[in-house]
Amino acid sequence: NLGLLIAQVCKDLVAIANCYGCVRGLAVTNVPHGQFWKEPLTAALMNKLRNKTVINLLPNEHEAAIDFDQLSTVATVVHVVFVSSDGSGAAGHDAKAVKGILARQLLIDGMSNIEKFSWQGWKIKRRGDGFVVSAPKAKK
Repeated sequence: NLGLLIAQVCKDLVAIANCYGCVRGLAVTNVPHGQFWKEPLTAALMNKLRNKTVINLLPNEHEAAIDFDQLSTVATVVHVVFVSSDGSGAAGHDAKAVKGILARQLLIDGMSNIEKFSWQGWKIKRRGDGFVVSAPKAKK
């Protein structure tokens, strides 16, 4: 069960996240937080997700905290990117909503129906080994 696996991984990463919260405001290094946590987060994920499928819905700034190339050596990694109608990065309430709705569908149905996903004009298309979710064109 994907939801149970996510909960288990999250539970195992709580100590790291709590530690991050404690030192987040301290300027102890000049290393960006994403780089600082990349090694322990990636190692923890590799340990728990071996031979599993990982669906990456993270925004770029959070994605920087995980070495997905390294993770892909032990797990199947599927990247999902959300873009505006012109192809640039999608942002705002609708982008967050569509991401949540897609995540819910993935938890319920798995990957079996991902290519049929649509919501309020947002559409998904395969791109290489991953997917792009595109916003509808704005009405004039």
